[in-house]
Amino acid sequence: MDNDTKLLASLGITGAIIGLGKTLASTGPSNWKIALARCITTAGLSMSAAFAVVIFPTLSFPAHVGLAAALASLGTTALESLFSRFLGGSNGSK
Repeated sequence: MDNDTKLLASLGITGAIIGLGKTLASTGPSNWKIALARCITTAGLSMSAAFAVVIFPTLSFPAHVGLAAALASLGTTALESLFSRFLGGSNGSK
């Protein structure tokens, strides 16, 4: 397996574990569908940390994993709000 594939796999696994942990720690009702959905979405978010190599070409592997963990922990709602504020759009509510 080449380094890029190992990096993407590590980032995806990091996100999936964080998503599962967030599901287990939540106080709301949980089932296997919710847990699976959260694992998939947070894995996707954390894999987007690979884009950081475009901005920072010398970014180390641990830094990638840390960025992936931060993105996965924020989740989709927090990222939508952050981008909305950054881009000067509405507050995200319709």
